[in-house]
This record gives sequence, C-alpha cells and structure tokens, in this order.
Amino acid sequence: MVAGCATARAALREDAVVFANVTLVSMKSSVEEPHVTVVTQHGVITAIGPRARVRVPPRSHIVDGTGKYLAPGLADMHVHLFTRDEPLSYLAHGVTTLANMDGAPWTLRWRDSLAAGTLCCGTVYTVGSTVDGLPLNWMFTTARDSSQARQIVAAQKADGYDFIKVYSTLSPVVYAGLLRAAKQEQIPVVGHLPRWIRGAGGARRGVDSVFTMGQLMVAHGEELYYTVFAGKADSAILPQVAHDLHAADVVVTPNLCAYTRIIREIEDLPGVLADSEARYAPPATLNQWIPANNRYNVLNRFADKPSPAPAELAAQFRSVRVFLRLITRTLNDSGVPLIVGTDSPAIGFAGQSAQDELHELVAAGLSPYDAFRAATRNAGEFMARVHPEARRFGVVRVGYRADLVLLDGDPLANVDNAGRVAGVMARGLWLPRTRPAEMRRVLVEAYRRPKSLMLQWDSLAEAHDIPGAKRVLESARGVYPREPLLSQWVVYTKGREALETGDVTMALEMFRMNLELYPEHHSTHNDMARALLASHDTVGARREAEDALRRAPGDWVALDLLKKTGHVP
Repeated sequence: MVAGCATARAALREDAVVFANVTLVSMKSSVEEPHVTVVTQHGVITAIGPRARVRVPPRSHIVDGTGKYLAPGLADMHVHLFTRDEPLSYLAHGVTTLANMDGAPWTLRWRDSLAAGTLCCGTVYTVGSTVDGLPLNWMFTTARDSSQARQIVAAQKADGYDFIKVYSTLSPVVYAGLLRAAKQEQIPVVGHLPRWIRGAGGARRGVDSVFTMGQLMVAHGEELYYTVFAGKADSAILPQVAHDLHAADVVVTPNLCAYTRIIREIEDLPGVLADSEARYAPPATLNQWIPANNRYNVLNRFADKPSPAPAELAAQFRSVRVFLRLITRTLNDSGVPLIVGTDSPAIGFAGQSAQDELHELVAAGLSPYDAFRAATRNAGEFMARVHPEARRFGVVRVGYRADLVLLDGDPLANVDNAGRVAGVMARGLWLPRTRPAEMRRVLVEAYRRPKSLMLQWDSLAEAHDIPGAKRVLESARGVYPREPLLSQWVVYTKGREALETGDVTMALEMFRMNLELYPEHHSTHNDMARALLASHDTVGARREAEDALRRAPGDWVALDLLKKTGHVP
C-alpha cells in the first residue's frame, strides 16, 4: 500500500479533527444548516452545533469550512476489488464505504486491515464467493441441491463474510434452501435474481416468490428487467412491481452507470483507455479492459451466436437504459430504497463511477437530494438493518462513524458538486484533497512497468507463446510482488477457451499460471482439476478437486470432479 496512511492515522488517533463554520448537509433531511461546527475523535462524530455551544478538545486539528459543505462520505455498495490499493481511488472521489460483491480470503484480509487502519482507508464489507447453479460460471461456487447450499452458507458465515451473494441460475429448490440456511446462520442474502422468475405466473407472483423468502437486496436494476419484465419494456406492470418490492422491504441498486460505461466501451474503447482515471487503475484491472480481453468481445467467444454489430449492440443498451431509468424513477417514487452501486472496476473507474451514478440517478428523474441519499443515508440504513452491531454511517450525527466529505459546492443543489471534493475523512482519518492526489501519483509510477509487462504477457498469451508468457510473468514478480499482475477472470477465460477448443496443453498452462497467481481461490484448483482430467491425469485432478472442496465446502463442481476421478467423497 502507498506509504503514509498508517502514520497519518497514528497522528490523529488521539487528537480531534474539527470542521469549523461549514454548511452541514447532514442527510437527516434535505434541510441544510449553515455555520456549524462538527467535532470528530477516535473515528467517531462526537459533537455538532454552533461554535459557541461546541466544546473543542485541546490540540484539535481545525479544518476551516467557510464556504464549504460537509456531508456524509459516499458509499458504493457494488464493487469488485482487484487490489488493496483501489480504496484510495474511491477516497479521492469521496467514497468511504464499499461493498465488495465477489469475495475471497484476501478481500477478508483487506477488509480487516482497513478496519485496523493499516491500509488507507475507509470501510469494506464483502460477500464470499458468488453462489450459482447451472449452467455454471466456472469461477463461482456452485450448488445443485439444498444440502450443498447449506454447506456453502455455513462455510462462508464461519469464514467471516458479511453477506451471501446469489447469482442467476440457482434452481427454485436450491434458492429456497439457501435462503433458509442464511436465515438460520443470520447472514443476509444479496445479489442477482434467479432467472426462473421469468414467466413464473406474472410479475406479482414472480417478485413475491423471491422476496418473501428473504433476499434483501437486488444488485442491479437490470435484474428486474431480465426476470420480472422478461426483457420487455412493459410499463403497465411497473407500478405493481414497485408496490411488491416496497411491501417486501427490498433495497435495489440501479447501477445505471454500468450501461453508460458499456456503451462507451463498445463505441470508443480507445477513449476509455485514454481517460485520465485509467492511470490509476492497477495492472490486473486494466488487464480486463484491453481489446483482447474486453468482456464485450470475450463473451462473444462463448455465445451460441455472434453478437450484433457494435452500433446495433450500443443501440440495444441505450434502449434498455431508457427503461431502466423509468424503473428507477418509479421505484424511488414508490418508496423503494435505492442505493448506489457501480460494479466498478469490473465496469467503470474506481470512485469516479459513484459520481457517474449520481448523475445517472438525476437523469432518471430523481432529485439531487434523492440521488445523494442513495449514496449516503440509504446505504447506511441498509447496513444498520443487516448488521445492527456495526457502527452506523450515512448521516452526520453524533455517535456515527466519522466518514465525511468536505465539498466546494452544495450537492443538493447540483450533484456535480458531489465531485468537488475539498477533502475526505474515513474512519476519522482526515485527508485534504492534496493528500489522495499525491498518493495516487505514486501509484501511477508504481504501475508503469507492471502495466507494460501485463501488455507483453497478454500479447504472448494471445499468440499462444506460453514460454514467453511465463518468462514475462516471472519477471513481473520481481517488479510487482505485492499483487497479481493479471486479472483472474482474464487468465481463466483464456484457459477456458483453450479447453473448449481442445487445446489441453494451452489450458493446462493458463490454469497453472492462474493457480500460481490466485492459490487461495477454490476455482483455480477446480480449473486445474478439469484440465488435468482432460490430460488423463486423474491423480493430479483428484488432488486439485480435494483442495477446491476444502476451500469451498459443498461446491458441486469440486464434488463432480472428484466423482469423475473415481473418488466419491
């Protein structure tokens, strides 16, 4: 991690930070309060009021807030962390709370290091490995019966994850069993919607059949479109859908900015890669965006039929975005809580995407206050509901976590002002705007050589020059030892394509590299087992499948691979 965070936190551990003479955007309501003093100490807001009524502790660090607006730090409740450095880019854009939506042992370590103040900075909540059914995504944990689902839920709860994330192809029986297990284990369920909702007797029955079981959050607005609405812009049933979601007390993450970013990638990927924010993307993040690996090219390799031409594909995304905006506005007007989530950096830039989502919510018809509430108060209330033992956030209130953003303009007048960050405080650590900027400049230099090596590796891998790719990866370990140079998804995709086209040697080498890069992830062991089986090495395949099952108890893929080796667990 970039140096300086731990030192800064130690210096402020005892001393108070005081924001003097700010206009307070507390988010308790839309009313703003001028000339307010806010005191924070030990990572908590300890006093709020007019300067004459607020006791300022001795040795306080005073931040002059004259002409500025103090608001809760933003929350992005759908991210995919690639490295431990990415929270810094979120901080630079005023985002102090993250919900990681596909977890692994290392994300648990990052979460705990952030909480301890040894990484800079903010708060992370994380799901475990995403749980799916069939047809499968090889990188997820898979359940085909309720017993497997119970094992998966119990294991992820025991490991300390904050949520269970479900995906799209869980069967009705397994989905219901998973939700029962999660209720018993007292761990909340979030994520996608099961595709069997589509056509299941109409929208009302479809929504009721899921949300009365206990899923608490829908991770994308598009999940409603592709399930309840069966991929049709049927506005006639929208009021009923909104009513049912509200009655079930379900939170929705619209994630509109993802569609705008997808359209941009389709139409102008070079422009995306030339964006100034791309400088701060780690090599493994950038690895998934470059043309050879961009998912809107790569996914087409595994499709039953070719994708439409780029212009037609972009037009389709634009059409869906129009209806998603209508869904978003209707849900908001019906009282369904909306929370900001961006899917970054899988789609979009870390931190910047949260600002983009605020603009998308306003474009959908929300007021600036409602949009800003989705990034602050609504997220905090959701987390207070699912983890009531945790320190609360999302509102500027005494006793709440000292997650704050100081802005040069009023965000409730214009959401553009949410991006005018004069400084950010996360868990009591105050960083004026120059500090994240300086720290990110260090990252740019640190990433320069690794990014060059990543591009070399990818070019060699695409040319099937495995010896050359291995040499580059070995060189990268000396240059960039802290994090994997490559995206796990990218290496897996190249191996999967090789295996499906019969190139077992290439698949073995890709999966072996992924296993070296990500040895703690169950799926890299499953991938090796699958490739070893294809090469008739049943002993090696059994060893890898057993390792995968130790890391992901109940995983159907590992169990199935073991059976294929002749071993019945």
